[in-house]
Amino acid sequence: MLIATADGSADFDARVLQLPGTLPVILPICRELRIAQLVDHFCPMKQGEHLTHGQVAEFVILHLLQSEHRLPLYRLEEWAERQNMQVLYDHPPERFNDDRVRRSLEAIAERIAEIETAVVSQALHRYQIAARTIHWDLTHVNFAGAHEGSELIRKGYGAGRINERQLQVSLHVTSEGGLPVRHETLPGNVHQAPLAPRLLRDLQARLPGSDLIVVSDRAGISYDNIEDYRRAQAHFLGPLQISDPAHREQLGGVAPEQFEPLRYRSMNQPDDAYAGYPTRLQLQPQGRRAPLATAALFVHSDRLQRQQTEQRARRLQRATERLGEIQGMLNTRRYARADYAAGQLAKAVPAGLQGLVCYELSGADGALELRFGTDPEALAAAARSDGRYILVHDLPDDPTPDQVFELYRRQGVIEQRHRNFHSDLAVHPLWLQDDRRIEALLLLFVLALMVYTILELCSVRAGLTTERYHKMTARELLWVFGIARVKQLLVNGKVAQQEFLLSADQEYVLGQLGFPDPSKYLQ
Repeated sequence: MLIATADGSADFDARVLQLPGTLPVILPICRELRIAQLVDHFCPMKQGEHLTHGQVAEFVILHLLQSEHRLPLYRLEEWAERQNMQVLYDHPPERFNDDRVRRSLEAIAERIAEIETAVVSQALHRYQIAARTIHWDLTHVNFAGAHEGSELIRKGYGAGRINERQLQVSLHVTSEGGLPVRHETLPGNVHQAPLAPRLLRDLQARLPGSDLIVVSDRAGISYDNIEDYRRAQAHFLGPLQISDPAHREQLGGVAPEQFEPLRYRSMNQPDDAYAGYPTRLQLQPQGRRAPLATAALFVHSDRLQRQQTEQRARRLQRATERLGEIQGMLNTRRYARADYAAGQLAKAVPAGLQGLVCYELSGADGALELRFGTDPEALAAAARSDGRYILVHDLPDDPTPDQVFELYRRQGVIEQRHRNFHSDLAVHPLWLQDDRRIEALLLLFVLALMVYTILELCSVRAGLTTERYHKMTARELLWVFGIARVKQLLVNGKVAQQEFLLSADQEYVLGQLGFPDPSKYLQ
């Protein structure tokens, strides 16, 4: 529309552009963490009219936290065009091409540890997150296609099954808020326990204070690791893999009335009750000369007891039914031979039921007899440990059983981060063949997970809730910001004014979070 002015006529026009919906809640955290600046600091480029490595990193994180259908790297320029990235970065969408992203990943790959450490330090300081207690675990990422020559992608165990091509990601998160503070990309076939000493030393170098408390699952607790934690003046907590019969006997030998109720209740299963019995254990695996004494908490769970009792009953039923079938087939066809019948009997009774189910095969070939049954005393002895497990620890300040157990149950925070990793972020770096690029891309996934975690922490601190839940989760927040539009006023083809078009709900959430007007991020 042409309008006459004192300086002549001017052509006024207005348009509305679509931007990444989650930008108003994601970009403030990215900028507070100084992700782009820190990447550019460690991966400097020559001056020029080009995207910096930091801008590319921030752009990829925006994509990871906005798009439900994430695109392979060679198609990100399509997303840049659809989401009008030129409004944020003052560069045309075609500059976000696969070659530009590839070169950024190659640069980032050389400085992964430094970038992550710097961003974590900024996050801990800016958002005042305590980092003394750390939860540690591994998760896996599956790959499809051929990756010959890769040092990372290996056949390994993950999610309860054997995967032909996977890598593993070691993740350490804070107990408060579950902020990722260290990750490492590892071959798909590594075992967790031997990693502990090296990772602990690196964690102590990165975080303030050396007397860290590391909470892990069974795979992270071993005789050697306990020795290393003590030498490093750090602390540990985790469940013990019971391989010593003496420990199992000690666990089962505690009378039920000696367990004291624990106050912990799961939010999802508030009726499940727990009880604890504090004691000490001597750890002395075969071949070790000096025993290690450690504090322990024997835990009893009503729900776990029901599960194990029902599971044993089903296994006993299957085993005895199979023994009955074999008994009925004795002295017919192959079952007329003692050696064949004995082999089938051994298969019928798995290792976990040996000693509980007893059988005796007697007689010569063609005249075989089988007697079988269960041992009531052995069954009673096995049932004494139902619902029980052992937590071992070396925690400071003489904690109560309630404090020990509640800290252990916080291990769920890293399980939640693994779920975020696989669902909310949907880590599928299948587009890459080069190991170093894979490692760099996984760093960007972890940085995106940091932003996601901080967003939820800000929501909790602001007291945001929903009708269905006691807090507004990061997923819910991202849903609220599913759409973002910018209105631009153009004069003679140039942008004269622009502003975000926010809904009332979006304005309310931003105000509660204390986040700025997103219009400040527009070029």
